[in-house]
Amino acid sequence: MKQNLNPEPEVQAQRVEQFHLNVYHLTKAVAEFHKRFDLPRLEMTEAIKRTRLQMLTDRLPMLIEELGEYSKAISHGDYDQAGEELGDLLGVTLGILFTHGPNADLWMQAVCEKYAAKTPETHEIAATGKIIPKVTS
Repeated sequence: MKQNLNPEPEVQAQRVEQFHLNVYHLTKAVAEFHKRFDLPRLEMTEAIKRTRLQMLTDRLPMLIEELGEYSKAISHGDYDQAGEELGDLLGVTLGILFTHGPNADLWMQAVCEKYAAKTPETHEIAATGKIIPKVTS
């Protein structure tokens, strides 16, 4: 699906809003997918922790596969395919987070708060593009 990369401001604002809605819908779709296939959520007790961690480790190849597909699309200059692969990567990541268990909502909240706490006054953009704490002298 080819998209206009430079839409008018009002169209861009609509797309941003739609993106937010789609992230919400993706989280619901991942939860429904897990329910439909009866994929377990982890109730972390010490007695089963090692088994559960192994199950999560077993999901790493899914992340690597999706990341590889994204990398392939980027290296072939296929912007639209790369976007779809990022969506798949997000879906797999959300699925793994959902599988981690009942605290997934708290972890997501903590990440949101971490992002919200970073401001231009406290952080800067490194040469790599990563947002890092400002170095104070």
